[in-house]
Amino acid sequence: MRSWRHRFGVEAWSRFGAAFVLACGGLACGEDETRSGRVASMVATPSDSSSTEVDAKGDAGPPAVESVVLEPKRPVAGVRLRAKARLKNSGGRKLAVAYQWRTASGRVLGAGQELDTTGLEAGSRIEVVATPELEDETGAPFVHSFRLADQASQIAVVVIDTREGKRVGSLLRALVETSEEEAGFDDVVLEWRVDGKPVGTDEELDTTPFQPGSVVELRARPAGDLAEQSRSSRSILAEPIVLEPSAPPEITSHPSAGLEGGQFRYAVQASSAVPGATLRYELVKGPEGMTVDAASGLVAWRPTSTQRGRFEVEVAVFDQWGSGVAQRFAIGADSNS
Repeated sequence: MRSWRHRFGVEAWSRFGAAFVLACGGLACGEDETRSGRVASMVATPSDSSSTEVDAKGDAGPPAVESVVLEPKRPVAGVRLRAKARLKNSGGRKLAVAYQWRTASGRVLGAGQELDTTGLEAGSRIEVVATPELEDETGAPFVHSFRLADQASQIAVVVIDTREGKRVGSLLRALVETSEEEAGFDDVVLEWRVDGKPVGTDEELDTTPFQPGSVVELRARPAGDLAEQSRSSRSILAEPIVLEPSAPPEITSHPSAGLEGGQFRYAVQASSAVPGATLRYELVKGPEGMTVDAASGLVAWRPTSTQRGRFEVEVAVFDQWGSGVAQRFAIGADSNS
């Protein structure tokens, strides 16, 4: 044993040990497997267009691939994959890596760092062979094996449901469809914006606090498992809507016949069909001295001795969004009132 080690030298012994460890490590179990071994038909020449130069760190020695990383990390059938080899034993020298893709049965799918998996079925076992090259020296091919996963569920459609209308005060709802029937709102993050400002993340948006003409936007992005599976977590934007004026209030009362005890009093009664509407009363036209309470709608007037004849009155009621309705009537005052 001594003569054998002495004849080959310490460096050769180290190479043998490293190769042995590397070969054993390639037999690890799991969905993604890696193994190293020279396969003559899979070794590309330095002039092959599938070769790329890569910087590597480590002690000088035979060029070797330490690992291969895929992008995206979850390889999905129907997408473009990219392989990147991590090298060792370059001694600061530039190494080229030749890549070749093949099926588990050995059928070559392509060369180069990228592979378009369109047409391949989910569950297919794929191998990417990375062969390091340094000048006239070629290292052992490194094989990274993996399975193609099912196409990830993604957000397909985002819509603002306006079945209750686009008027201020209406309730808007988010409608989101994904490519996976089982996916629901737990897999989606919603964001409502009004005039560019975030206002909510629920499935519904009450438009009562906003004004006519405001622009409502809805964004949805994957969350949880859906985000983990998706190739992109960017937001999907629904078609924005512009809020319309609310339905105007309705005046349901009628004025009294005239003066009583030398004074006119009339409580205007109005209502709104819009949930959350706040009504405000205003005297648009009337004789001098007439008033209306903005909150209650009570109209009051006591004519002076010089105010005689017929007077036109107009009382309006508005909601907080500016929609309103007016009531017009006439009242007479004479010396006998």
